Amino acid sequence: MFILLICLCCISFGLAVGVFVVPGPIPSNLRQTPVSEEIPVVRESFDDSRTVKAQLDVTEGQSIAWTGGGIVTKLGVGSQSILSSGESPFSVDGKPIVALHTSVPLYRDLYAGMAGEDVGALRDELVRLGFGGDTVQRLHDTFDRSLRLSLIGLQKHIGAARTGALHLTDCVWLPGQSITLASSSLVLGQSAPQELGRTAMTVSALKINVPDGLYPGARVVDINGVETKLPSDGVVTDRVFLDALVKTDAFVQWSAAGEEQRAGGLSSTIRLEHALDATKVPAGAVFGINGHRACVRNGEHSVVVDLYGSDNGFAMVGPEGRLSSVQVPVRVAMQCPVSTQAR
Repeated sequence: MFILLICLCCISFGLAVGVFVVPGPIPSNLRQTPVSEEIPVVRESFDDSRTVKAQLDVTEGQSIAWTGGGIVTKLGVGSQSILSSGESPFSVDGKPIVALHTSVPLYRDLYAGMAGEDVGALRDELVRLGFGGDTVQRLHDTFDRSLRLSLIGLQKHIGAARTGALHLTDCVWLPGQSITLASSSLVLGQSAPQELGRTAMTVSALKINVPDGLYPGARVVDINGVETKLPSDGVVTDRVFLDALVKTDAFVQWSAAGEEQRAGGLSSTIRLEHALDATKVPAGAVFGINGHRACVRNGEHSVVVDLYGSDNGFAMVGPEGRLSSVQVPVRVAMQCPVSTQAR
């Protein structure tokens, strides 16, 4: 029993000493400031790529109609085909039908001696297509001999009878110089319907809300591999780009989505047109930020840098000279020459 009491006393004494000997947590205001660490830096190409949503101004497809009738004996178009003014997309009863775009829709037969804005519109299109027909201004809207010869030139081009007159049953009016059929009702060997098909959805503009604070520089917008320059206001109207855009898988999926999903925009990428040769440094190494200018510490010196942007917790900068390393964190107070400059 005596030995047991001695053991219990020793244990109690040990616990009491431990309470006074083992230190408690150090208050945060008394902890030692960590020593700055020298971090090597690397150089990388930086294009400041951003994923943004683009809003599209679109025109839904419209019907392409024809007033003639007969059996389709030759067919050169189908769904997703391109119809161009001045070409023959199909033949009926062995007779080529010509597709024509005119600024004034064709609504009557046209032949020598007639006059009107539709005559002048026909003349303008034949001139554009390279069949001549230009004349003095006072005869612009008159179906004269020069216009008749131009029309014969077009008829010869498509293999039609050279009548020198234009009948509605011999042509299809197009709403544009070149259109894409989203669907076609023409079937070889069957009667040609009055509605030949519908045009595909077209895009007149693409609008991007350009983020604030981007590093100055020309940028491009890229959607599914199709790209063009991004205007400063974010509104893209480049016709070549927009025509290519509607053929991409991204646009097809977007156009097939519901109205609510389409309202959310089309995913796009914007980036600098010419990538920058940047130095990648830890974000904590940057101080004295003033707009797109800042400093980093290199040894005992402040180095002025251009602040290009960020990349996964790192700052992408452009130093005025070569930079091999930076200190993190900036332990001592250092002056940054650009921090007090006016923006």
